[in-house]
Amino acid sequence: MRFRVSMIVARKEFKEIVLRSRLILSMIYVLPVVFGVVMPCVLAWISLPMIWAPITGYSIPPLTDNWWLIPPGGQFYIFFINLYAGLLNLVQPLMIPVYIAADSFAGEKERKTLEPVLAAPITDFELLFGKALTSLIPALTVSFLSISLSIIAVNIIGFQVFGFIIYPVVPILLLYIIGVPLMSLLTVFAMVLISSKVNRVREASQVGGVVITPVLILFFTQIFGVVELSMVTVTIYILVLILTVACLMFASLKVFNRRRLIEMI
Repeated sequence: MRFRVSMIVARKEFKEIVLRSRLILSMIYVLPVVFGVVMPCVLAWISLPMIWAPITGYSIPPLTDNWWLIPPGGQFYIFFINLYAGLLNLVQPLMIPVYIAADSFAGEKERKTLEPVLAAPITDFELLFGKALTSLIPALTVSFLSISLSIIAVNIIGFQVFGFIIYPVVPILLLYIIGVPLMSLLTVFAMVLISSKVNRVREASQVGGVVITPVLILFFTQIFGVVELSMVTVTIYILVLILTVACLMFASLKVFNRRRLIEMI
């Protein structure tokens, strides 16, 4: 019953926020093409010369079954493509919900439509979960579409050289399957929490920009060799995400106060 009510709220929010926003619709249509096809293909194509280049002083843990048969330049190429293509696809589940979830409460305040929403005969959980689904569903749809396109595009180029699928390697695949939904949830609950505290959508979007930090941390620790791209690293990262999402969800329910929101109108 709770889920059904939340879906009704999400459907209403989707029509009012997503379908009426040219910016959000353009992101939904454009991002999978740019981040899923154009940029990964450009990276994979212009980086091909590094396969035959001598690479020294950079230790990369095994990422495929036949890792030791691949020359050092090829190893670095596979690592490079997985890292950068992975970054492009991990940014989207954080970026897309920022603009949608920022409108969850702050947008209602601007449009003077928040009071009827808060007066609806539903629980706080149903209202917050409905708001979350409004951002979560488009974010996951776009993210997994982009991931699928990038896997096809990159391997069309890589297979001609290596003769096997080079992307995604197992740690990146695990990040996609488990990490992408968690990152979307992290952004959604963070933005719903922020949006309920500010009065303008622009303010919520600006503050919400910090949610991209988890991906940047993962990216730069790999680039500078602080941690290895491995199952252990990815597992720890996912466990941290689970804990963070759980804390944000609890904080959202704990801090949410209908009376205080009405007073802010």
